[in-house]
Amino acid sequence: MAEGAPKDLFDHLKNVTRWKIPFNENSPRDTTNYTQYMINRYLSMSPQTINVAVILNRMKNIPDKVHHDYIMNVLPEGDKFFPYVKAKKEANAADLNLIMAYYKVGTTQAREYYQLLSSDQMKFIRSRFNTGVIKRGKSV
Repeated sequence: MAEGAPKDLFDHLKNVTRWKIPFNENSPRDTTNYTQYMINRYLSMSPQTINVAVILNRMKNIPDKVHHDYIMNVLPEGDKFFPYVKAKKEANAADLNLIMAYYKVGTTQAREYYQLLSSDQMKFIRSRFNTGVIKRGKSV
């Protein structure tokens, strides 16, 4: 990264965990792209740092410097891996109805089954209930 270039979110995360460089409120390099919400979000995705994120989420309207310095002083120095937890896949109503009919279960169980089924398994279930609807020239 070029000297003076704005940091991105990941540079800020590395700064508070690895580099431990103090935050400069007067530097656009430090203040640009510093988002407390996103930093807290990444901290909350790691079991080692979730407690820090919980404490920071309770502190409302604190300056970025205070936020940065708190994390920098609480977390031990070293590389940290912050996995990004993605949202679960959402079932559409048609797929839920097919799962409910195929397995003879209710809506709640069908949603749970949907999370566990692979795309090939869903294709098989759809083929069992082929309604003959034509989509883009092919029957589904």
